[in-house]
Amino acid sequence: MDAERGGPGPHAPAGVRRVVLWVPDWPTTSLVVDVPPGAPAATVREARVVVPTMAARRAGVRARMPVSTAQSLCPGLIVLADDPVRQASAFEPVARVFDAVAAGVVCLRPGLAWAPAAGPARWLGTEEALAECLVESVAAQTGAECQVGIATGMLASLEAARQGVVVPPADTGEFLADLPLAGAGRVLPPEQAEGVLHAVDVLSQLGVRTCADAVGLGRGPLATRFGRAGEVLWSLCTGGDLPTRGMARAPRDVSVSLDHDPPVVDLDQVVVGLRRLAEELAGSLWRAGASSQTLTVWMETETGVRRERTWTAVDCASPADVVDRARWQLRGWSQACGSAEPGAQAPDSALARVGMVARGLVAAPPGPPLWGREDGRVRAERAVLRLQSLLGEEAVIAPHAQGGQDPRSRVSGGVWGAPVPDLAPLDGEWEGGVDGEPATVLDAPCPARLYGMTEKGPERGAPLLAVVASEGQTVTGDERRGREGLRPLHVGPRGDLDARPTVLVPDPAPGARLPAGLEAGRAVTIRVTGGPWAVLGRWWEGPDSPRAPRAYLRVGRENGEGPDLLLVQRQGSWAVEGVYD
Repeated sequence: MDAERGGPGPHAPAGVRRVVLWVPDWPTTSLVVDVPPGAPAATVREARVVVPTMAARRAGVRARMPVSTAQSLCPGLIVLADDPVRQASAFEPVARVFDAVAAGVVCLRPGLAWAPAAGPARWLGTEEALAECLVESVAAQTGAECQVGIATGMLASLEAARQGVVVPPADTGEFLADLPLAGAGRVLPPEQAEGVLHAVDVLSQLGVRTCADAVGLGRGPLATRFGRAGEVLWSLCTGGDLPTRGMARAPRDVSVSLDHDPPVVDLDQVVVGLRRLAEELAGSLWRAGASSQTLTVWMETETGVRRERTWTAVDCASPADVVDRARWQLRGWSQACGSAEPGAQAPDSALARVGMVARGLVAAPPGPPLWGREDGRVRAERAVLRLQSLLGEEAVIAPHAQGGQDPRSRVSGGVWGAPVPDLAPLDGEWEGGVDGEPATVLDAPCPARLYGMTEKGPERGAPLLAVVASEGQTVTGDERRGREGLRPLHVGPRGDLDARPTVLVPDPAPGARLPAGLEAGRAVTIRVTGGPWAVLGRWWEGPDSPRAPRAYLRVGRENGEGPDLLLVQRQGSWAVEGVYD
């Protein structure tokens, strides 16, 4: 079996050897003060269960279940509000124990962290000794029961922690073979998880449900069909890490900091300045043309004590995400120093400096909107928030440029403020697509009838003032000419026209708006100015799919009045797709 299409076995894992610490049910484990040992409990957000305890799961309670259903299944269920701040601050003591055993600890989320395994394993003798030492240290110093796993690559190491095993590098493929593809979403940042999980859903409908199934398809077919999401799946399923976009002449890290003079002991005073730091960090990333998913938060006290913690799966260009992580971390440190409450006077807890560092920079996705990121950006965001509050979050759509064969597929729309969807690469293989972009693409194509002149018809340039639109109906014209030689026009699968395009008759739905210069039922004499372009499309999605086989034609008006039009033919019917400048 060749390396491209074989199973997981022949593929040497290319990821980093990681030791992963996982505390099961951390959102409820972190609330041990409110939950008696072994009691059924669940954290809840927006009337739905987020994480149930093991006792609650035995009673049938599941994540995303309505609270009313969970309480009917388990009458003694303890319902607790989902509090990310408390969960993160409570995890800090566990993370400090991890720091004492391994260097370079990175938190994926509260309750889950990892670090490179090579150094501490060499120091302790074996990887098994490292895992045993970490479990015992966490239990002895924090009372939390954790599971530790060691493996190669992001997905394999996370699954190893869930099973509490050490996986040798040579066994990575076999270990991942039966793992469901849906598990890939657990190690991805939100903006990548959405696209990858969509690919997983499509693959599951085709019978590809495990890592071995995905590897069996081959890297090329996965990347061709799903773009970057396919590359991510291939890397995770073969024991690798997340593929990144390279960038040239970029700083390795971007850092910002804030001095407090005099030092402050009230945490609320520190939080006020975090938003400004986060905005400054996002602006620096934008100017560098970079993005980052790894954030380090650090602080220095007036006595010179420095602490720092690194988080991954964070959008460092999003001030809201950055502020959340920084606030979680500062509260955890403050609790350790005795200053969690406003006005606390712990001598060593007064903060002199606080800072943030965006690490692991990669090339940024498509650029920001036309109005930039400064004052205009702020005003635009305020206007959008007002519209969303009046009309709903889905009422404002943000466009994102991507690769595609036609103008409509080259723009991906998403809800403003939501994670950017997984975009098709601009430099993909889009040969044969429509050349040039129309200035306006209609919300919905306007149906029209396109007629062509055969060789028997009037010569090019002869006036054609009357066209019969349907049996017994004359469209327009002060004079009549026969219809001899005039026929509905079609484009063949190879882009060949069966007649010379001559007349366009818009036929919109009642009340639909038409481009300037067009009237419903009124014939317009036209000439071809570009195309035709035949797009094979995704024929397997069926004829009703917007990405089914189609053909495009650019036409101008013989009288020169009005801009060129982009026409599209789907299933033998024509429509006006867009308008050029």
